[in-house]
Amino acid sequence: MPLADIADNDKKTYKRKHPISSMVFGTNAVIVKPAQSVAPMIVVAILNHYGYEQLKSGLLPSSDVELIKDIMFKMLCFFPILLAIIQFCAWSQFTIRHKTMEKETEPDHAL
Repeated sequence: MPLADIADNDKKTYKRKHPISSMVFGTNAVIVKPAQSVAPMIVVAILNHYGYEQLKSGLLPSSDVELIKDIMFKMLCFFPILLAIIQFCAWSQFTIRHKTMEKETEPDHAL
């Protein structure tokens, strides 16, 4: 829904004849799809840096198990929060409220 709002906002702002929906949705796909594929590899690389591979094979000393569990917890909690903050900052300039308010204030021409 926010992507459609971005396209509508662009159409209204630049007085375009047609919205640039394909450009907005295409750009979103170019960014989001690779990010969804690369994110798990980044997480595994970070965990392997702290000894995740040794933990899986049972070679990690018990003192380091707590460290890897702590890293896993932080990745599970803070990685989505960080991504949510970035997304919020990027999308905060767009709102759906303008569209619904316009529809409510339009006069009824059906009479």
